Amino acid sequence: MRVGGGVNVIQQYLRLRLVDEMHIAISPVVLGAGELPTRKPLWIEPYLVELLRPMAEEGFPLIVAGGLGIYLKRRWVEQTRQQTLWTPLPDARATHDIDSFLALEIFQQDRVSRFRGTLARLGYQVHEKARYYQFIKPVTGVPVDHVKIDLHTRLPRDDEATQLKLQNHRLGRSGHRAFRTLHAWATPEAFAIDEGVQELPFAGSDPADIRFEGVVRVPHPFASLCMKLTAAGDYERTPIENRDPLQRKHAFDVFLLTAMLSESEVSQVSAFTRQFAGHAAMPAICNDIVRFFGAPDAPGCYTLRGLVQERRAIDLTRFC
Repeated sequence: MRVGGGVNVIQQYLRLRLVDEMHIAISPVVLGAGELPTRKPLWIEPYLVELLRPMAEEGFPLIVAGGLGIYLKRRWVEQTRQQTLWTPLPDARATHDIDSFLALEIFQQDRVSRFRGTLARLGYQVHEKARYYQFIKPVTGVPVDHVKIDLHTRLPRDDEATQLKLQNHRLGRSGHRAFRTLHAWATPEAFAIDEGVQELPFAGSDPADIRFEGVVRVPHPFASLCMKLTAAGDYERTPIENRDPLQRKHAFDVFLLTAMLSESEVSQVSAFTRQFAGHAAMPAICNDIVRFFGAPDAPGCYTLRGLVQERRAIDLTRFC
């Protein structure tokens, strides 16, 4: 059987592994336009597939945030040819961790043992440097020797605090045994993590080559921007001699998240900004926008210009 079509058709048949032989016609395009027929998955994606399937079956709706969530959103924007605030978009950075947000219900409904058991069946062990909220799994044949899952959650509201324990930025179910089974890093700037969560089509194979077709949940750009602006501000406030160069990534993530906004998302970000105007974390976030990204010579824009030399050129003229 011969099938003809464009990039979208090619992608569908390749994902279903129904292509035995492929003939490709090449035509010139403007640099930065068009769509790639394939994009090689990150090495970490099979482990994300391995995680998503049982979590969905057990009713644990993870939100994949951080660099991996941004990468998946960037790829979806490219594949679906979304109209974004700025084009062309720079490539998203690679990542070695799976940053995931847990719903508070996991702790409120005493499901910590089930969640921890699912991680154990997948081969994840407690990370001794961050016990009970980071878990690692030894792996081979990839650029690193382990996969790390980093668990986060938002702070509970006053009416949600029942049966929850917050201690040293860690949130879990009250009770010594439950708290020492599983908890998550309480993230104040993630106050909007449950708002407007985006479900993106996601397909791939796990390390055992078992196929998965479903969705991956990523934060709304407003929630991601609140978290990344805070992280970028933390980097800029750190004395120069104590800065970790790897943390410059947060300034780049702020730029990419802004560039990827669609027209409707711009309106939604404005609506969420009004909705959460009275939240305790918002004044600091707004101050960070002005202080670190509000002018061409602002510290965050300066950090971005340093990254321009190491990445594909980034046009900052409309950003800073």
